[in-house]
Amino acid sequence: MRPVICKCPNHAGCLLGYHGDDIEIAGDSARVCPECGTALIVAPRPRSDAFYHVANLIGIAAVAGAIWFAWPSIVKIWHKVTTPPPKAAPTNR
Repeated sequence: MRPVICKCPNHAGCLLGYHGDDIEIAGDSARVCPECGTALIVAPRPRSDAFYHVANLIGIAAVAGAIWFAWPSIVKIWHKVTTPPPKAAPTNR
C-alpha cells in the first residue's frame, strides 16, 4: 500500500508536531506519532500551482498589451516634452 503522510497535532509536547514535520506511515500501520504516541492527522495534499502560474501569465500579458497599445502615445508625449520650442522669427515694424 502507499504510505500516508500525516502530521502530529501535539505542538506542546512533541518536536515533530512543533516543527510541523511530515510523518510517513505505511498504509496498514497504526496512525500514532512515533515520538509522543498521539493520534496523527492526515496531512492535506499540497495545492497545485497551475492556477497561480496562469494568473501571473494573464497579468503579465495584460501589462505588456497595455504598454504595446500605449507606446505611440508615450513616444508622442516624449517628443513633445523633449523638443525645444521653435524660435520666433524677428518681426520687422
